[in-house]
Amino acid sequence: MCCVITGAESIKRALFTDGDVVSSRYRRPMLLTGIDVGVIRPDLAERLLTLRLERPRVRRTEAELWAEYAEILPVVLGSLLDLTVKVRAVQAETPTDLRMADFAHLCAQLDTATGFGTLAAYRAGLDDLNDDVIEGDLLAQTVLKHAAELTPGEEVRMTSAEWLHALTALYSGEECRPLPKGWHTTGKVLSDRLRRIQPTLAARGVLVDWGRTSAARYIEIGRQAPPPPPEQRTAF
Repeated sequence: MCCVITGAESIKRALFTDGDVVSSRYRRPMLLTGIDVGVIRPDLAERLLTLRLERPRVRRTEAELWAEYAEILPVVLGSLLDLTVKVRAVQAETPTDLRMADFAHLCAQLDTATGFGTLAAYRAGLDDLNDDVIEGDLLAQTVLKHAAELTPGEEVRMTSAEWLHALTALYSGEECRPLPKGWHTTGKVLSDRLRRIQPTLAARGVLVDWGRTSAARYIEIGRQAPPPPPEQRTAF
């Protein structure tokens, strides 16, 4: 789904032929519906725009809905086209901290043209999705628990095997809680899982980085330092 939303390409030979390879490029919006769509992975969460529908109080037949839709369609379509021209005509600064930069820029243009709080609502929606990801990922919860014991700006550097031992012990605790099914069993698996949840942890002020020394590779986890205070300027 992530590939379909942001664009991907499939290259393979045509079926039942020995001809040249066939290249297929695609990028389409997708619509997911459901009361509970399950645990969302971080890479998909950054591509989602959530809409929570209200339960209708008055039930209507499909024929009534289509009749009203056909009546208001010209007004709706004309209004959308007018709004598109108005939004595209304004200039706005592109946010640099969001994965979907083009969509974020469009939200900023919409806010400039109409005064809506679109970009702020989009950020709030992403924040809610990050909470959903954390609630469904025990590793993310354990890393955040470890980071809560660090001072802002402090970083801890260990190998993946050492992190595996430390985080496993932190999850089990003094009561020796049994590990859940699917808990990472090797340092390599732990490193891959950390890469997957890295954007979600960064949104909560926990930074994860990888590096190498002359002896071995390491993973560094730390709390983000607070931003420096703005410089005070004296007016003359």
